[in-house]
Amino acid sequence: SLIGIQQIPIVLVDDRMRPRRREAARRMGAAGYLVHPVEVSRIAPGLGRVLDTPKSRRFERYSQRLAVFWGGHREGGFTTEVGRMGMFVCTKRNSPTQALEQCELTLPEIGETLRLEVEALYRLPVASSGSPGIGLRFHSFPDDNESTLIQYLSTLGSR
Repeated sequence: SLIGIQQIPIVLVDDRMRPRRREAARRMGAAGYLVHPVEVSRIAPGLGRVLDTPKSRRFERYSQRLAVFWGGHREGGFTTEVGRMGMFVCTKRNSPTQALEQCELTLPEIGETLRLEVEALYRLPVASSGSPGIGLRFHSFPDDNESTLIQYLSTLGSR
């Protein structure tokens, strides 16, 4: 995690109420869940309480090796870290930064393959192996795929 931001509360804002996503976000440490449009007069008192009582509210990253594939190419790699907002994938794929791409992420423990849209933020060599890799931010999911990922990550956190 980034030094100095461990205490920053995370509040998710969604375009419509999704009870599974709300519950999963709370289990992962979110300070709140709001539905757009946000009424400032209704959230100000709650926001004050969150800021007055800081807690360690951040999304964890897990060292987890999961297979990742892009499109129908079967070109892929594996994750070395995965979290609520993105993942680092060891791969030789040359994804352009800031471009959106479709990929699949496998969760073998629960027998699921998630389809999602990702954005490559950066490329780095992996220090331990010298293999290239890409830092990916999750951009969008079909509804159930995001909830499935959040639930999966919460099981990793309870181990």
